[in-house]
Amino acid sequence: MPPIEHQFKAGNPGRPKGARNKLGEAFLEAMHADFEDHGQDVIERVRKEKPEQYLRVVAPILPKDLNVNVNNLDNLTDEQLVERARELSAALGLRGR
Repeated sequence: MPPIEHQFKAGNPGRPKGARNKLGEAFLEAMHADFEDHGQDVIERVRKEKPEQYLRVVAPILPKDLNVNVNNLDNLTDEQLVERARELSAALGLRGR
């Protein structure tokens, strides 16, 4: 339990409503403005000069689980690959050249 002098007293409601949100919004706006001015250049410089810091920023952004669906074409015969290519060409409206 905090000491009495640190507890709220009558007539002292504490932090004004929304004060924390205003600070957070102001910080995010400042970060956004800075990123707009310097973002891509700084990201590239950090990636090249300090790759460990770059990864510390990128890693938490990535999803924890990554579902990769790989279509294995190695198991298809040549004839099946040719047929697949023809189907894709027809779907894209391409003509044989």
